[in-house]
Amino acid sequence: MQHITLYEKDVFCRHGYSDKAIYSHIIEYEEVLPHNHDFIEFFYVFEGTCNHLLNGEFQVLHVGDALVLPPSDIHQYIPSNTTFLHRDFVFRLDFFKTACEFYSPDLFQKIIGGEMNLRIKLSVEQMSKIEAYVPFLSLESENEKHQLAAHSLITYLLNLIIENNLDESYSYPAWLTRLLSMLSTHENLNVQLSQILKNFAYTKEHMRRTFKKYIGTSMTDFFNTQKMSYAYALLTTTSYSVERICEAIGITNISYFYQLFKKTYGITPHSLRKS
Repeated sequence: MQHITLYEKDVFCRHGYSDKAIYSHIIEYEEVLPHNHDFIEFFYVFEGTCNHLLNGEFQVLHVGDALVLPPSDIHQYIPSNTTFLHRDFVFRLDFFKTACEFYSPDLFQKIIGGEMNLRIKLSVEQMSKIEAYVPFLSLESENEKHQLAAHSLITYLLNLIIENNLDESYSYPAWLTRLLSMLSTHENLNVQLSQILKNFAYTKEHMRRTFKKYIGTSMTDFFNTQKMSYAYALLTTTSYSVERICEAIGITNISYFYQLFKKTYGITPHSLRKS
């Protein structure tokens, strides 16, 4: 896997913000290979959905899903034919570390060392509060309002991270977390959804309703997206035939696979591999 260090390196210098501790912008889509950064990145889905690869694991992110990415994290946005806008914040490491030390001498190390859950679910109100700081970040770094907004934002983000790791109410129900893991595991992609659901003691209707409430999509659509994400990875990283890929993701009808893949990515498997 390639680590792209030139991607937004240094993002501050490239945008003329070398003296700023925080930089932010809204991005529609970034077509880059899996990469990591030499700064702390914080982003959340502003509109639509996103297929995201993080440290080799495929994720489907929806509006309000947010991630804090330390320098060790390797990630990639995977294209789809759905709308996708995300707000991206870049924090200089020294600024982020100093803010962490206000809370605890080892908080920074826990965050960059992978000891904390850095996936956060933001409400509309929380996103609105964060957005309120953004206009002041474009001011000169010496400007008092810029400094107040920068420190207020990093404090707010660290509070979210801490609360996310202290309060279980921020998490999905335990069975839903388990189901999401099962639906995202490559070995389960060729198993029928009905068979997977038999591992749970809840009614299918309750599970479907709860899944839609928390994830924002149906179990079938989520599972199909995981299948297409894995198929995309196999098409671009292996020489497996389409038939073998279909077998790996549990789809017996190749025509249906082509239809679903094109619906997801706006391109056929053959065209993707050819390009």
